[in-house]
Amino acid sequence: MIGIKSVGIKNLDIKINSGELVSIIGPNGSGKTILFKMICGKLKNDNIYIDDRNVNTYSLEYKRNNIVCVFDDNIYNSNCPREELLFYLNKLNISEYDKNLRLNNFIEYFNLDNIIDEDFLYMSISNRIYIKILSLLIIIPSIFCIDDLLTYLDKDKKYKILNYIKENNITCLSVTSNMEELVLFDKILVMNKGKKELFDNTEVVLNNESVFKELGLSLPFIYDLNNLLKSYELIKNNHIIERELVDLLWK
Repeated sequence: MIGIKSVGIKNLDIKINSGELVSIIGPNGSGKTILFKMICGKLKNDNIYIDDRNVNTYSLEYKRNNIVCVFDDNIYNSNCPREELLFYLNKLNISEYDKNLRLNNFIEYFNLDNIIDEDFLYMSISNRIYIKILSLLIIIPSIFCIDDLLTYLDKDKKYKILNYIKENNITCLSVTSNMEELVLFDKILVMNKGKKELFDNTEVVLNNESVFKELGLSLPFIYDLNNLLKSYELIKNNHIIERELVDLLWK
């Protein structure tokens, strides 16, 4: 569990349970990236707790392997995906057999066969970002923070990443500027001017349309569509899964 108290960022007393997927949104300058830098230790803060223990009391090695933040810094440690994945696997205290097993399973799970040995110089931005995320995800950290990178990926890649995170009970925090991603997460944290505006289950937050309008944020299309259909009394409840909504309307 992550506990964050109100220091550096105002009114941000929140608790995030282990294995939860939390999306973080807000206007530019609202403190989203600063929060990530505090969690991973790039900025000092004495009021962030992991499993009821101050994050500053954990060893550097523990934090490196368990509290991971992926930023859009275009920094790679090697020339191709295979080497990049192995770079981070080699930091773990596991056998060569386990490294190779995890790497091969990872390649299969994320369908990397066609790009695993491709030079980063000739790779699309989307695939480079994909590997950027996966190279840190392969160590299976306890807490995984993604700073507005999922927006570069297509829906299939997003689903793959989030499913893997769920299957391994990783706590995930993802800053996003793509409102369509919100429905993929368990909870949403809305930030503005360095403070918390809302933090609750996804459906509860998305029902606060006034907050989105006030901050100049749009609701996901599926929610706008739900609200329109409810106004015409064609449906009674929200359906955030497109297939469910289509099936309901065709009954």
